[in-house]
Amino acid sequence: MVMQLQMYRRLIVSAIILLVILAVGTVGFWLITDKEYSLLDTLYMTFITITTIGFAEIIDISSYPGARAFTMVIAIPGISLMAYTFSNLAALIIEGEVDLS
Repeated sequence: MVMQLQMYRRLIVSAIILLVILAVGTVGFWLITDKEYSLLDTLYMTFITITTIGFAEIIDISSYPGARAFTMVIAIPGISLMAYTFSNLAALIIEGEVDLS
């Protein structure tokens, strides 16, 4: 029971941190691009970065000097945290703690 609570706690904490990274990335891209793109566009840019999809960047970051560095800054913790969150979720499912039926 204690192990189960610890796993749920780790999953919840990592999900919250993931939401924070998404928010920081969204606002960061929005500010770096001088608010030229919508918040939805910048959220999409953040999402495709941290999920490693990288599908058709809708924000041309070549004309914004800090955007490439910012992308690297959010990519490293974002990708790591995505992997950590999904591994915790997989552990809960494999151990039978989550019923998917």
